[in-house]
Amino acid sequence: AEGLSLCDLDDGAIEHRLAQARADLCGRTEPGSDGGDEFSWLAERAAGELSLALTVQRDQQRAGLCRTAASELWFGGKDAVILRSRKGRRLELCGRNDRLDLAGSAAIVFDYKTSAGVKVSLSEMYHALNIQLLVYLLAGARLNLEHRGRPLQPAGAFFLPLSPAPLDVDHPDQAKSSRWKAYQ
Repeated sequence: AEGLSLCDLDDGAIEHRLAQARADLCGRTEPGSDGGDEFSWLAERAAGELSLALTVQRDQQRAGLCRTAASELWFGGKDAVILRSRKGRRLELCGRNDRLDLAGSAAIVFDYKTSAGVKVSLSEMYHALNIQLLVYLLAGARLNLEHRGRPLQPAGAFFLPLSPAPLDVDHPDQAKSSRWKAYQ
């Protein structure tokens, strides 16, 4: 069913689409069909983490006003972000936004991280020591997207971990029940 948003998918539909994507990427439909226990374990773990992340994102979108408008947005060339130094030097930046959400005409960008705990301080941004999220936000707002005839306004930029920090547990069952807490 093309044209559905993440909010429209139930848990079964998310699992089904992940299984299809895994089969397309790996050429395998059953866990362990490749004969390698390491690959099966890794593929199952990745599928579980991705399923959890998508389910949490869906639930967050259902609870709020934001909707994912685009993903994998490339910018560069005519859509490059241009920065100028105080001395007039020109820096042309290109890259890829992982996800752009809209809340009315407000643009919010997300950069997925494979590890938890990525932080940025306002001081680092102010002194241009860490401007990745700001560049993504400027690029997202400049992509000629409009909402009801109004240009997008930069509103927020976030790092979003794809998997939570490692858990210290006595038994694997404790980790399974604690996984949801890491995303909320």
